[in-house]
Amino acid sequence: MIRSMRGAQSLAQALALASVFALGCGGGSARVSRPESLYAYWSVEEVDVHRGDIRVAGPAEIDPEAADVDIVDRCDRRSLGGGVWTRNRLVWRLSARDIATGFACASEVGLRATRAGAEPGAIPRFSVSLRLDVSLDSETSTGLEGLDVAFDGDQSVVQAKSANAPGLKLALGGRGVMGPDIAFEDVAAFRMPTEALIDAAIRQAPVRVFGGGADAYVWPKLYVQDRLAIAEDPSPASSENE
Repeated sequence: MIRSMRGAQSLAQALALASVFALGCGGGSARVSRPESLYAYWSVEEVDVHRGDIRVAGPAEIDPEAADVDIVDRCDRRSLGGGVWTRNRLVWRLSARDIATGFACASEVGLRATRAGAEPGAIPRFSVSLRLDVSLDSETSTGLEGLDVAFDGDQSVVQAKSANAPGLKLALGGRGVMGPDIAFEDVAAFRMPTEALIDAAIRQAPVRVFGGGADAYVWPKLYVQDRLAIAEDPSPASSENE
């Protein structure tokens, strides 16, 4: 019992010592609280594909004190993409990698408005939602009961449901064929970089799941604030007007 008490006392002393080291020199906590950004609101009305990027545009409301506006990763506050803004409109371009970064952080990005000379890392007050749809189309799929996608960091896990899941394979927009990373009797899971899936959505490249009696083509659809990203018009007229 004495030995146990001494162990408990030693543990308490160690924890107390650790708390001392966690304090700043002035006696306050060393933890830095990030300020919130200024008020900003964005009504996304246009989402389209332009030269391999996603262009997002719409009316905005930006705090009069704001000197800078950017789209950021909500997890580590890094700026994403680039664009132009006024007090009442915002137009931004995001690459497949930028979009993938958003999916890795709660499937959203933040709109941040800051004063001149503001400390980097301010927390954005407005979020822009992201969604990737890989729903099956009965006209282009046979032998597959369902297809879902989940996000894990910078990776996506595509889950395919089939009566013979271990026999399934997946081909992603000309990037080669892969077997499942894990498979049960009726579910197979394929892991891949999220950026590759977003790139397929931007290029309108299909995901094909086949084998084991199944054959299905799915065209991933990307939504920003519940608006579908419209594919680039490949007609000569649109190219001349760029």
